[in-house]
Amino acid sequence: LKTAHYDSLTLNRKMRSILGDFDAGLVPALSYHTREGKTFISISWSSLHRNDMEAVDLIKEILYTTDFSDSQAIRDILKQNIISLEQTFINAGNSLALQRSYAYSSPAAVISEYSSGYEAYRFMKDLDENWEKEAEGFIRQLQEIRDRLFIKERYTVSVNSEDKPSIVKTLLDEAPQGTIRPASEKKVLGHRREGIIVPANISYAAKSSFLSDTVSNLGVMYVISNILTYDYLWNNIRVKGGAYGCGFRCGYSKTAGFNSYRDPNPTNSCRIYKETTEYLKEFVERGADIENYIVGTTGDFDPLQTNKTAIRSSDMEYMLGVTYEDKKEILSQILNTSLEDIRKAIPLFEQINEDDNVCVIGNKEAIEALKDQLDHIFDLNQK
Repeated sequence: LKTAHYDSLTLNRKMRSILGDFDAGLVPALSYHTREGKTFISISWSSLHRNDMEAVDLIKEILYTTDFSDSQAIRDILKQNIISLEQTFINAGNSLALQRSYAYSSPAAVISEYSSGYEAYRFMKDLDENWEKEAEGFIRQLQEIRDRLFIKERYTVSVNSEDKPSIVKTLLDEAPQGTIRPASEKKVLGHRREGIIVPANISYAAKSSFLSDTVSNLGVMYVISNILTYDYLWNNIRVKGGAYGCGFRCGYSKTAGFNSYRDPNPTNSCRIYKETTEYLKEFVERGADIENYIVGTTGDFDPLQTNKTAIRSSDMEYMLGVTYEDKKEILSQILNTSLEDIRKAIPLFEQINEDDNVCVIGNKEAIEALKDQLDHIFDLNQK
């Protein structure tokens, strides 16, 4: 959209010439220690050192003076977002299926679902179909939200530059002032088993649970994630089942989830997820060697990073309330994981089965084959 000093084409050229990259989006964060949920709006960019201050001025121009008066331009962006999300359902449905299944039980994941998942898609489609009636109110909301969010009192600034003092001063000293309103309650979607039909030949199956305080040893869950992803799930879903990818993960949020990628047989994948407890029991009973899994997990948990990825990781850890001591503790848990630790974690997978939060995105035939295991089925192309 145009701003106070640039039309949209000029602004686009300025961004391409000054900014190495620019990204804006919602970042839901569930505190690692208190389980309190917060939602951040992240505005990130990079630039060459010689362009640092010009980049800051351009960011301020975008944040504070974007003009929302062009209704048609906003609708064009809306349509682009709808098409983009439709393509994500077809080409990367595993991320959306996992995200929606998380939202059944995790307060933080609800934000992601309503901003970039199936709920967001339904909202945008309805808005587009009723644009003439809804446009004025929606645009007014955009302006109000912009003015309420981008104020000095809300800012947290993370900078890696020799010009850091000047950048921080320019961003904060010239930022509008305002009042922070109390955060609204974020209600989870609740237990669900859902199928979403998409016009594609492949499918994506996800199953998850918000384990919260029941995880006392996060390090062992990282090791189990490695074991399941590269052994059990790989052999049964990737090799035997024909899916292009699969995995299990449980991170700082204590939300654990299975997912498959470009999966020709999601019915098989859901069965494999359910049988994970039996696999882990057998894994422990036969005294499997876990040294290689621990080494691999250590590399995944503490990888070599570029300057950019290190900054992004540090920012996310700050928002989650994860400290250096927390990371040391988790790394120690990983290095000291034993078969007995894995045995003690098996009830967590029994809880995942009991919660039975499932979301499958796929073609009609695949969803129909699972209909006895699903409570609700939606068609992406129908209301």
